[in-house]
Amino acid sequence: MFDLTFLGTSASVPSADRNHPGLLVEAGGHRIMVDCGEGTQRQLLRSGAGFRRLDRLLLTHGHFDHVLGIPGLFSTLRLR
Repeated sequence: MFDLTFLGTSASVPSADRNHPGLLVEAGGHRIMVDCGEGTQRQLLRSGAGFRRLDRLLLTHGHFDHVLGIPGLFSTLRLR
């Protein structure tokens, strides 16, 4: 069994209802972030998933809308 938390499903232009791409996969006690668009930290908080341990970060490709949230996320995780 696994849980999927869609943190963003929009393309390069977010809207009030949709954030840049991001997906949290939780399975077998592991947490994997798939893509990390801008605003992913806010979406983690809004979803209730929070900043608990992340085991892996999987990037589907290097477009900015999929990776610009990484520096902020790493900074926050480092402070915890």
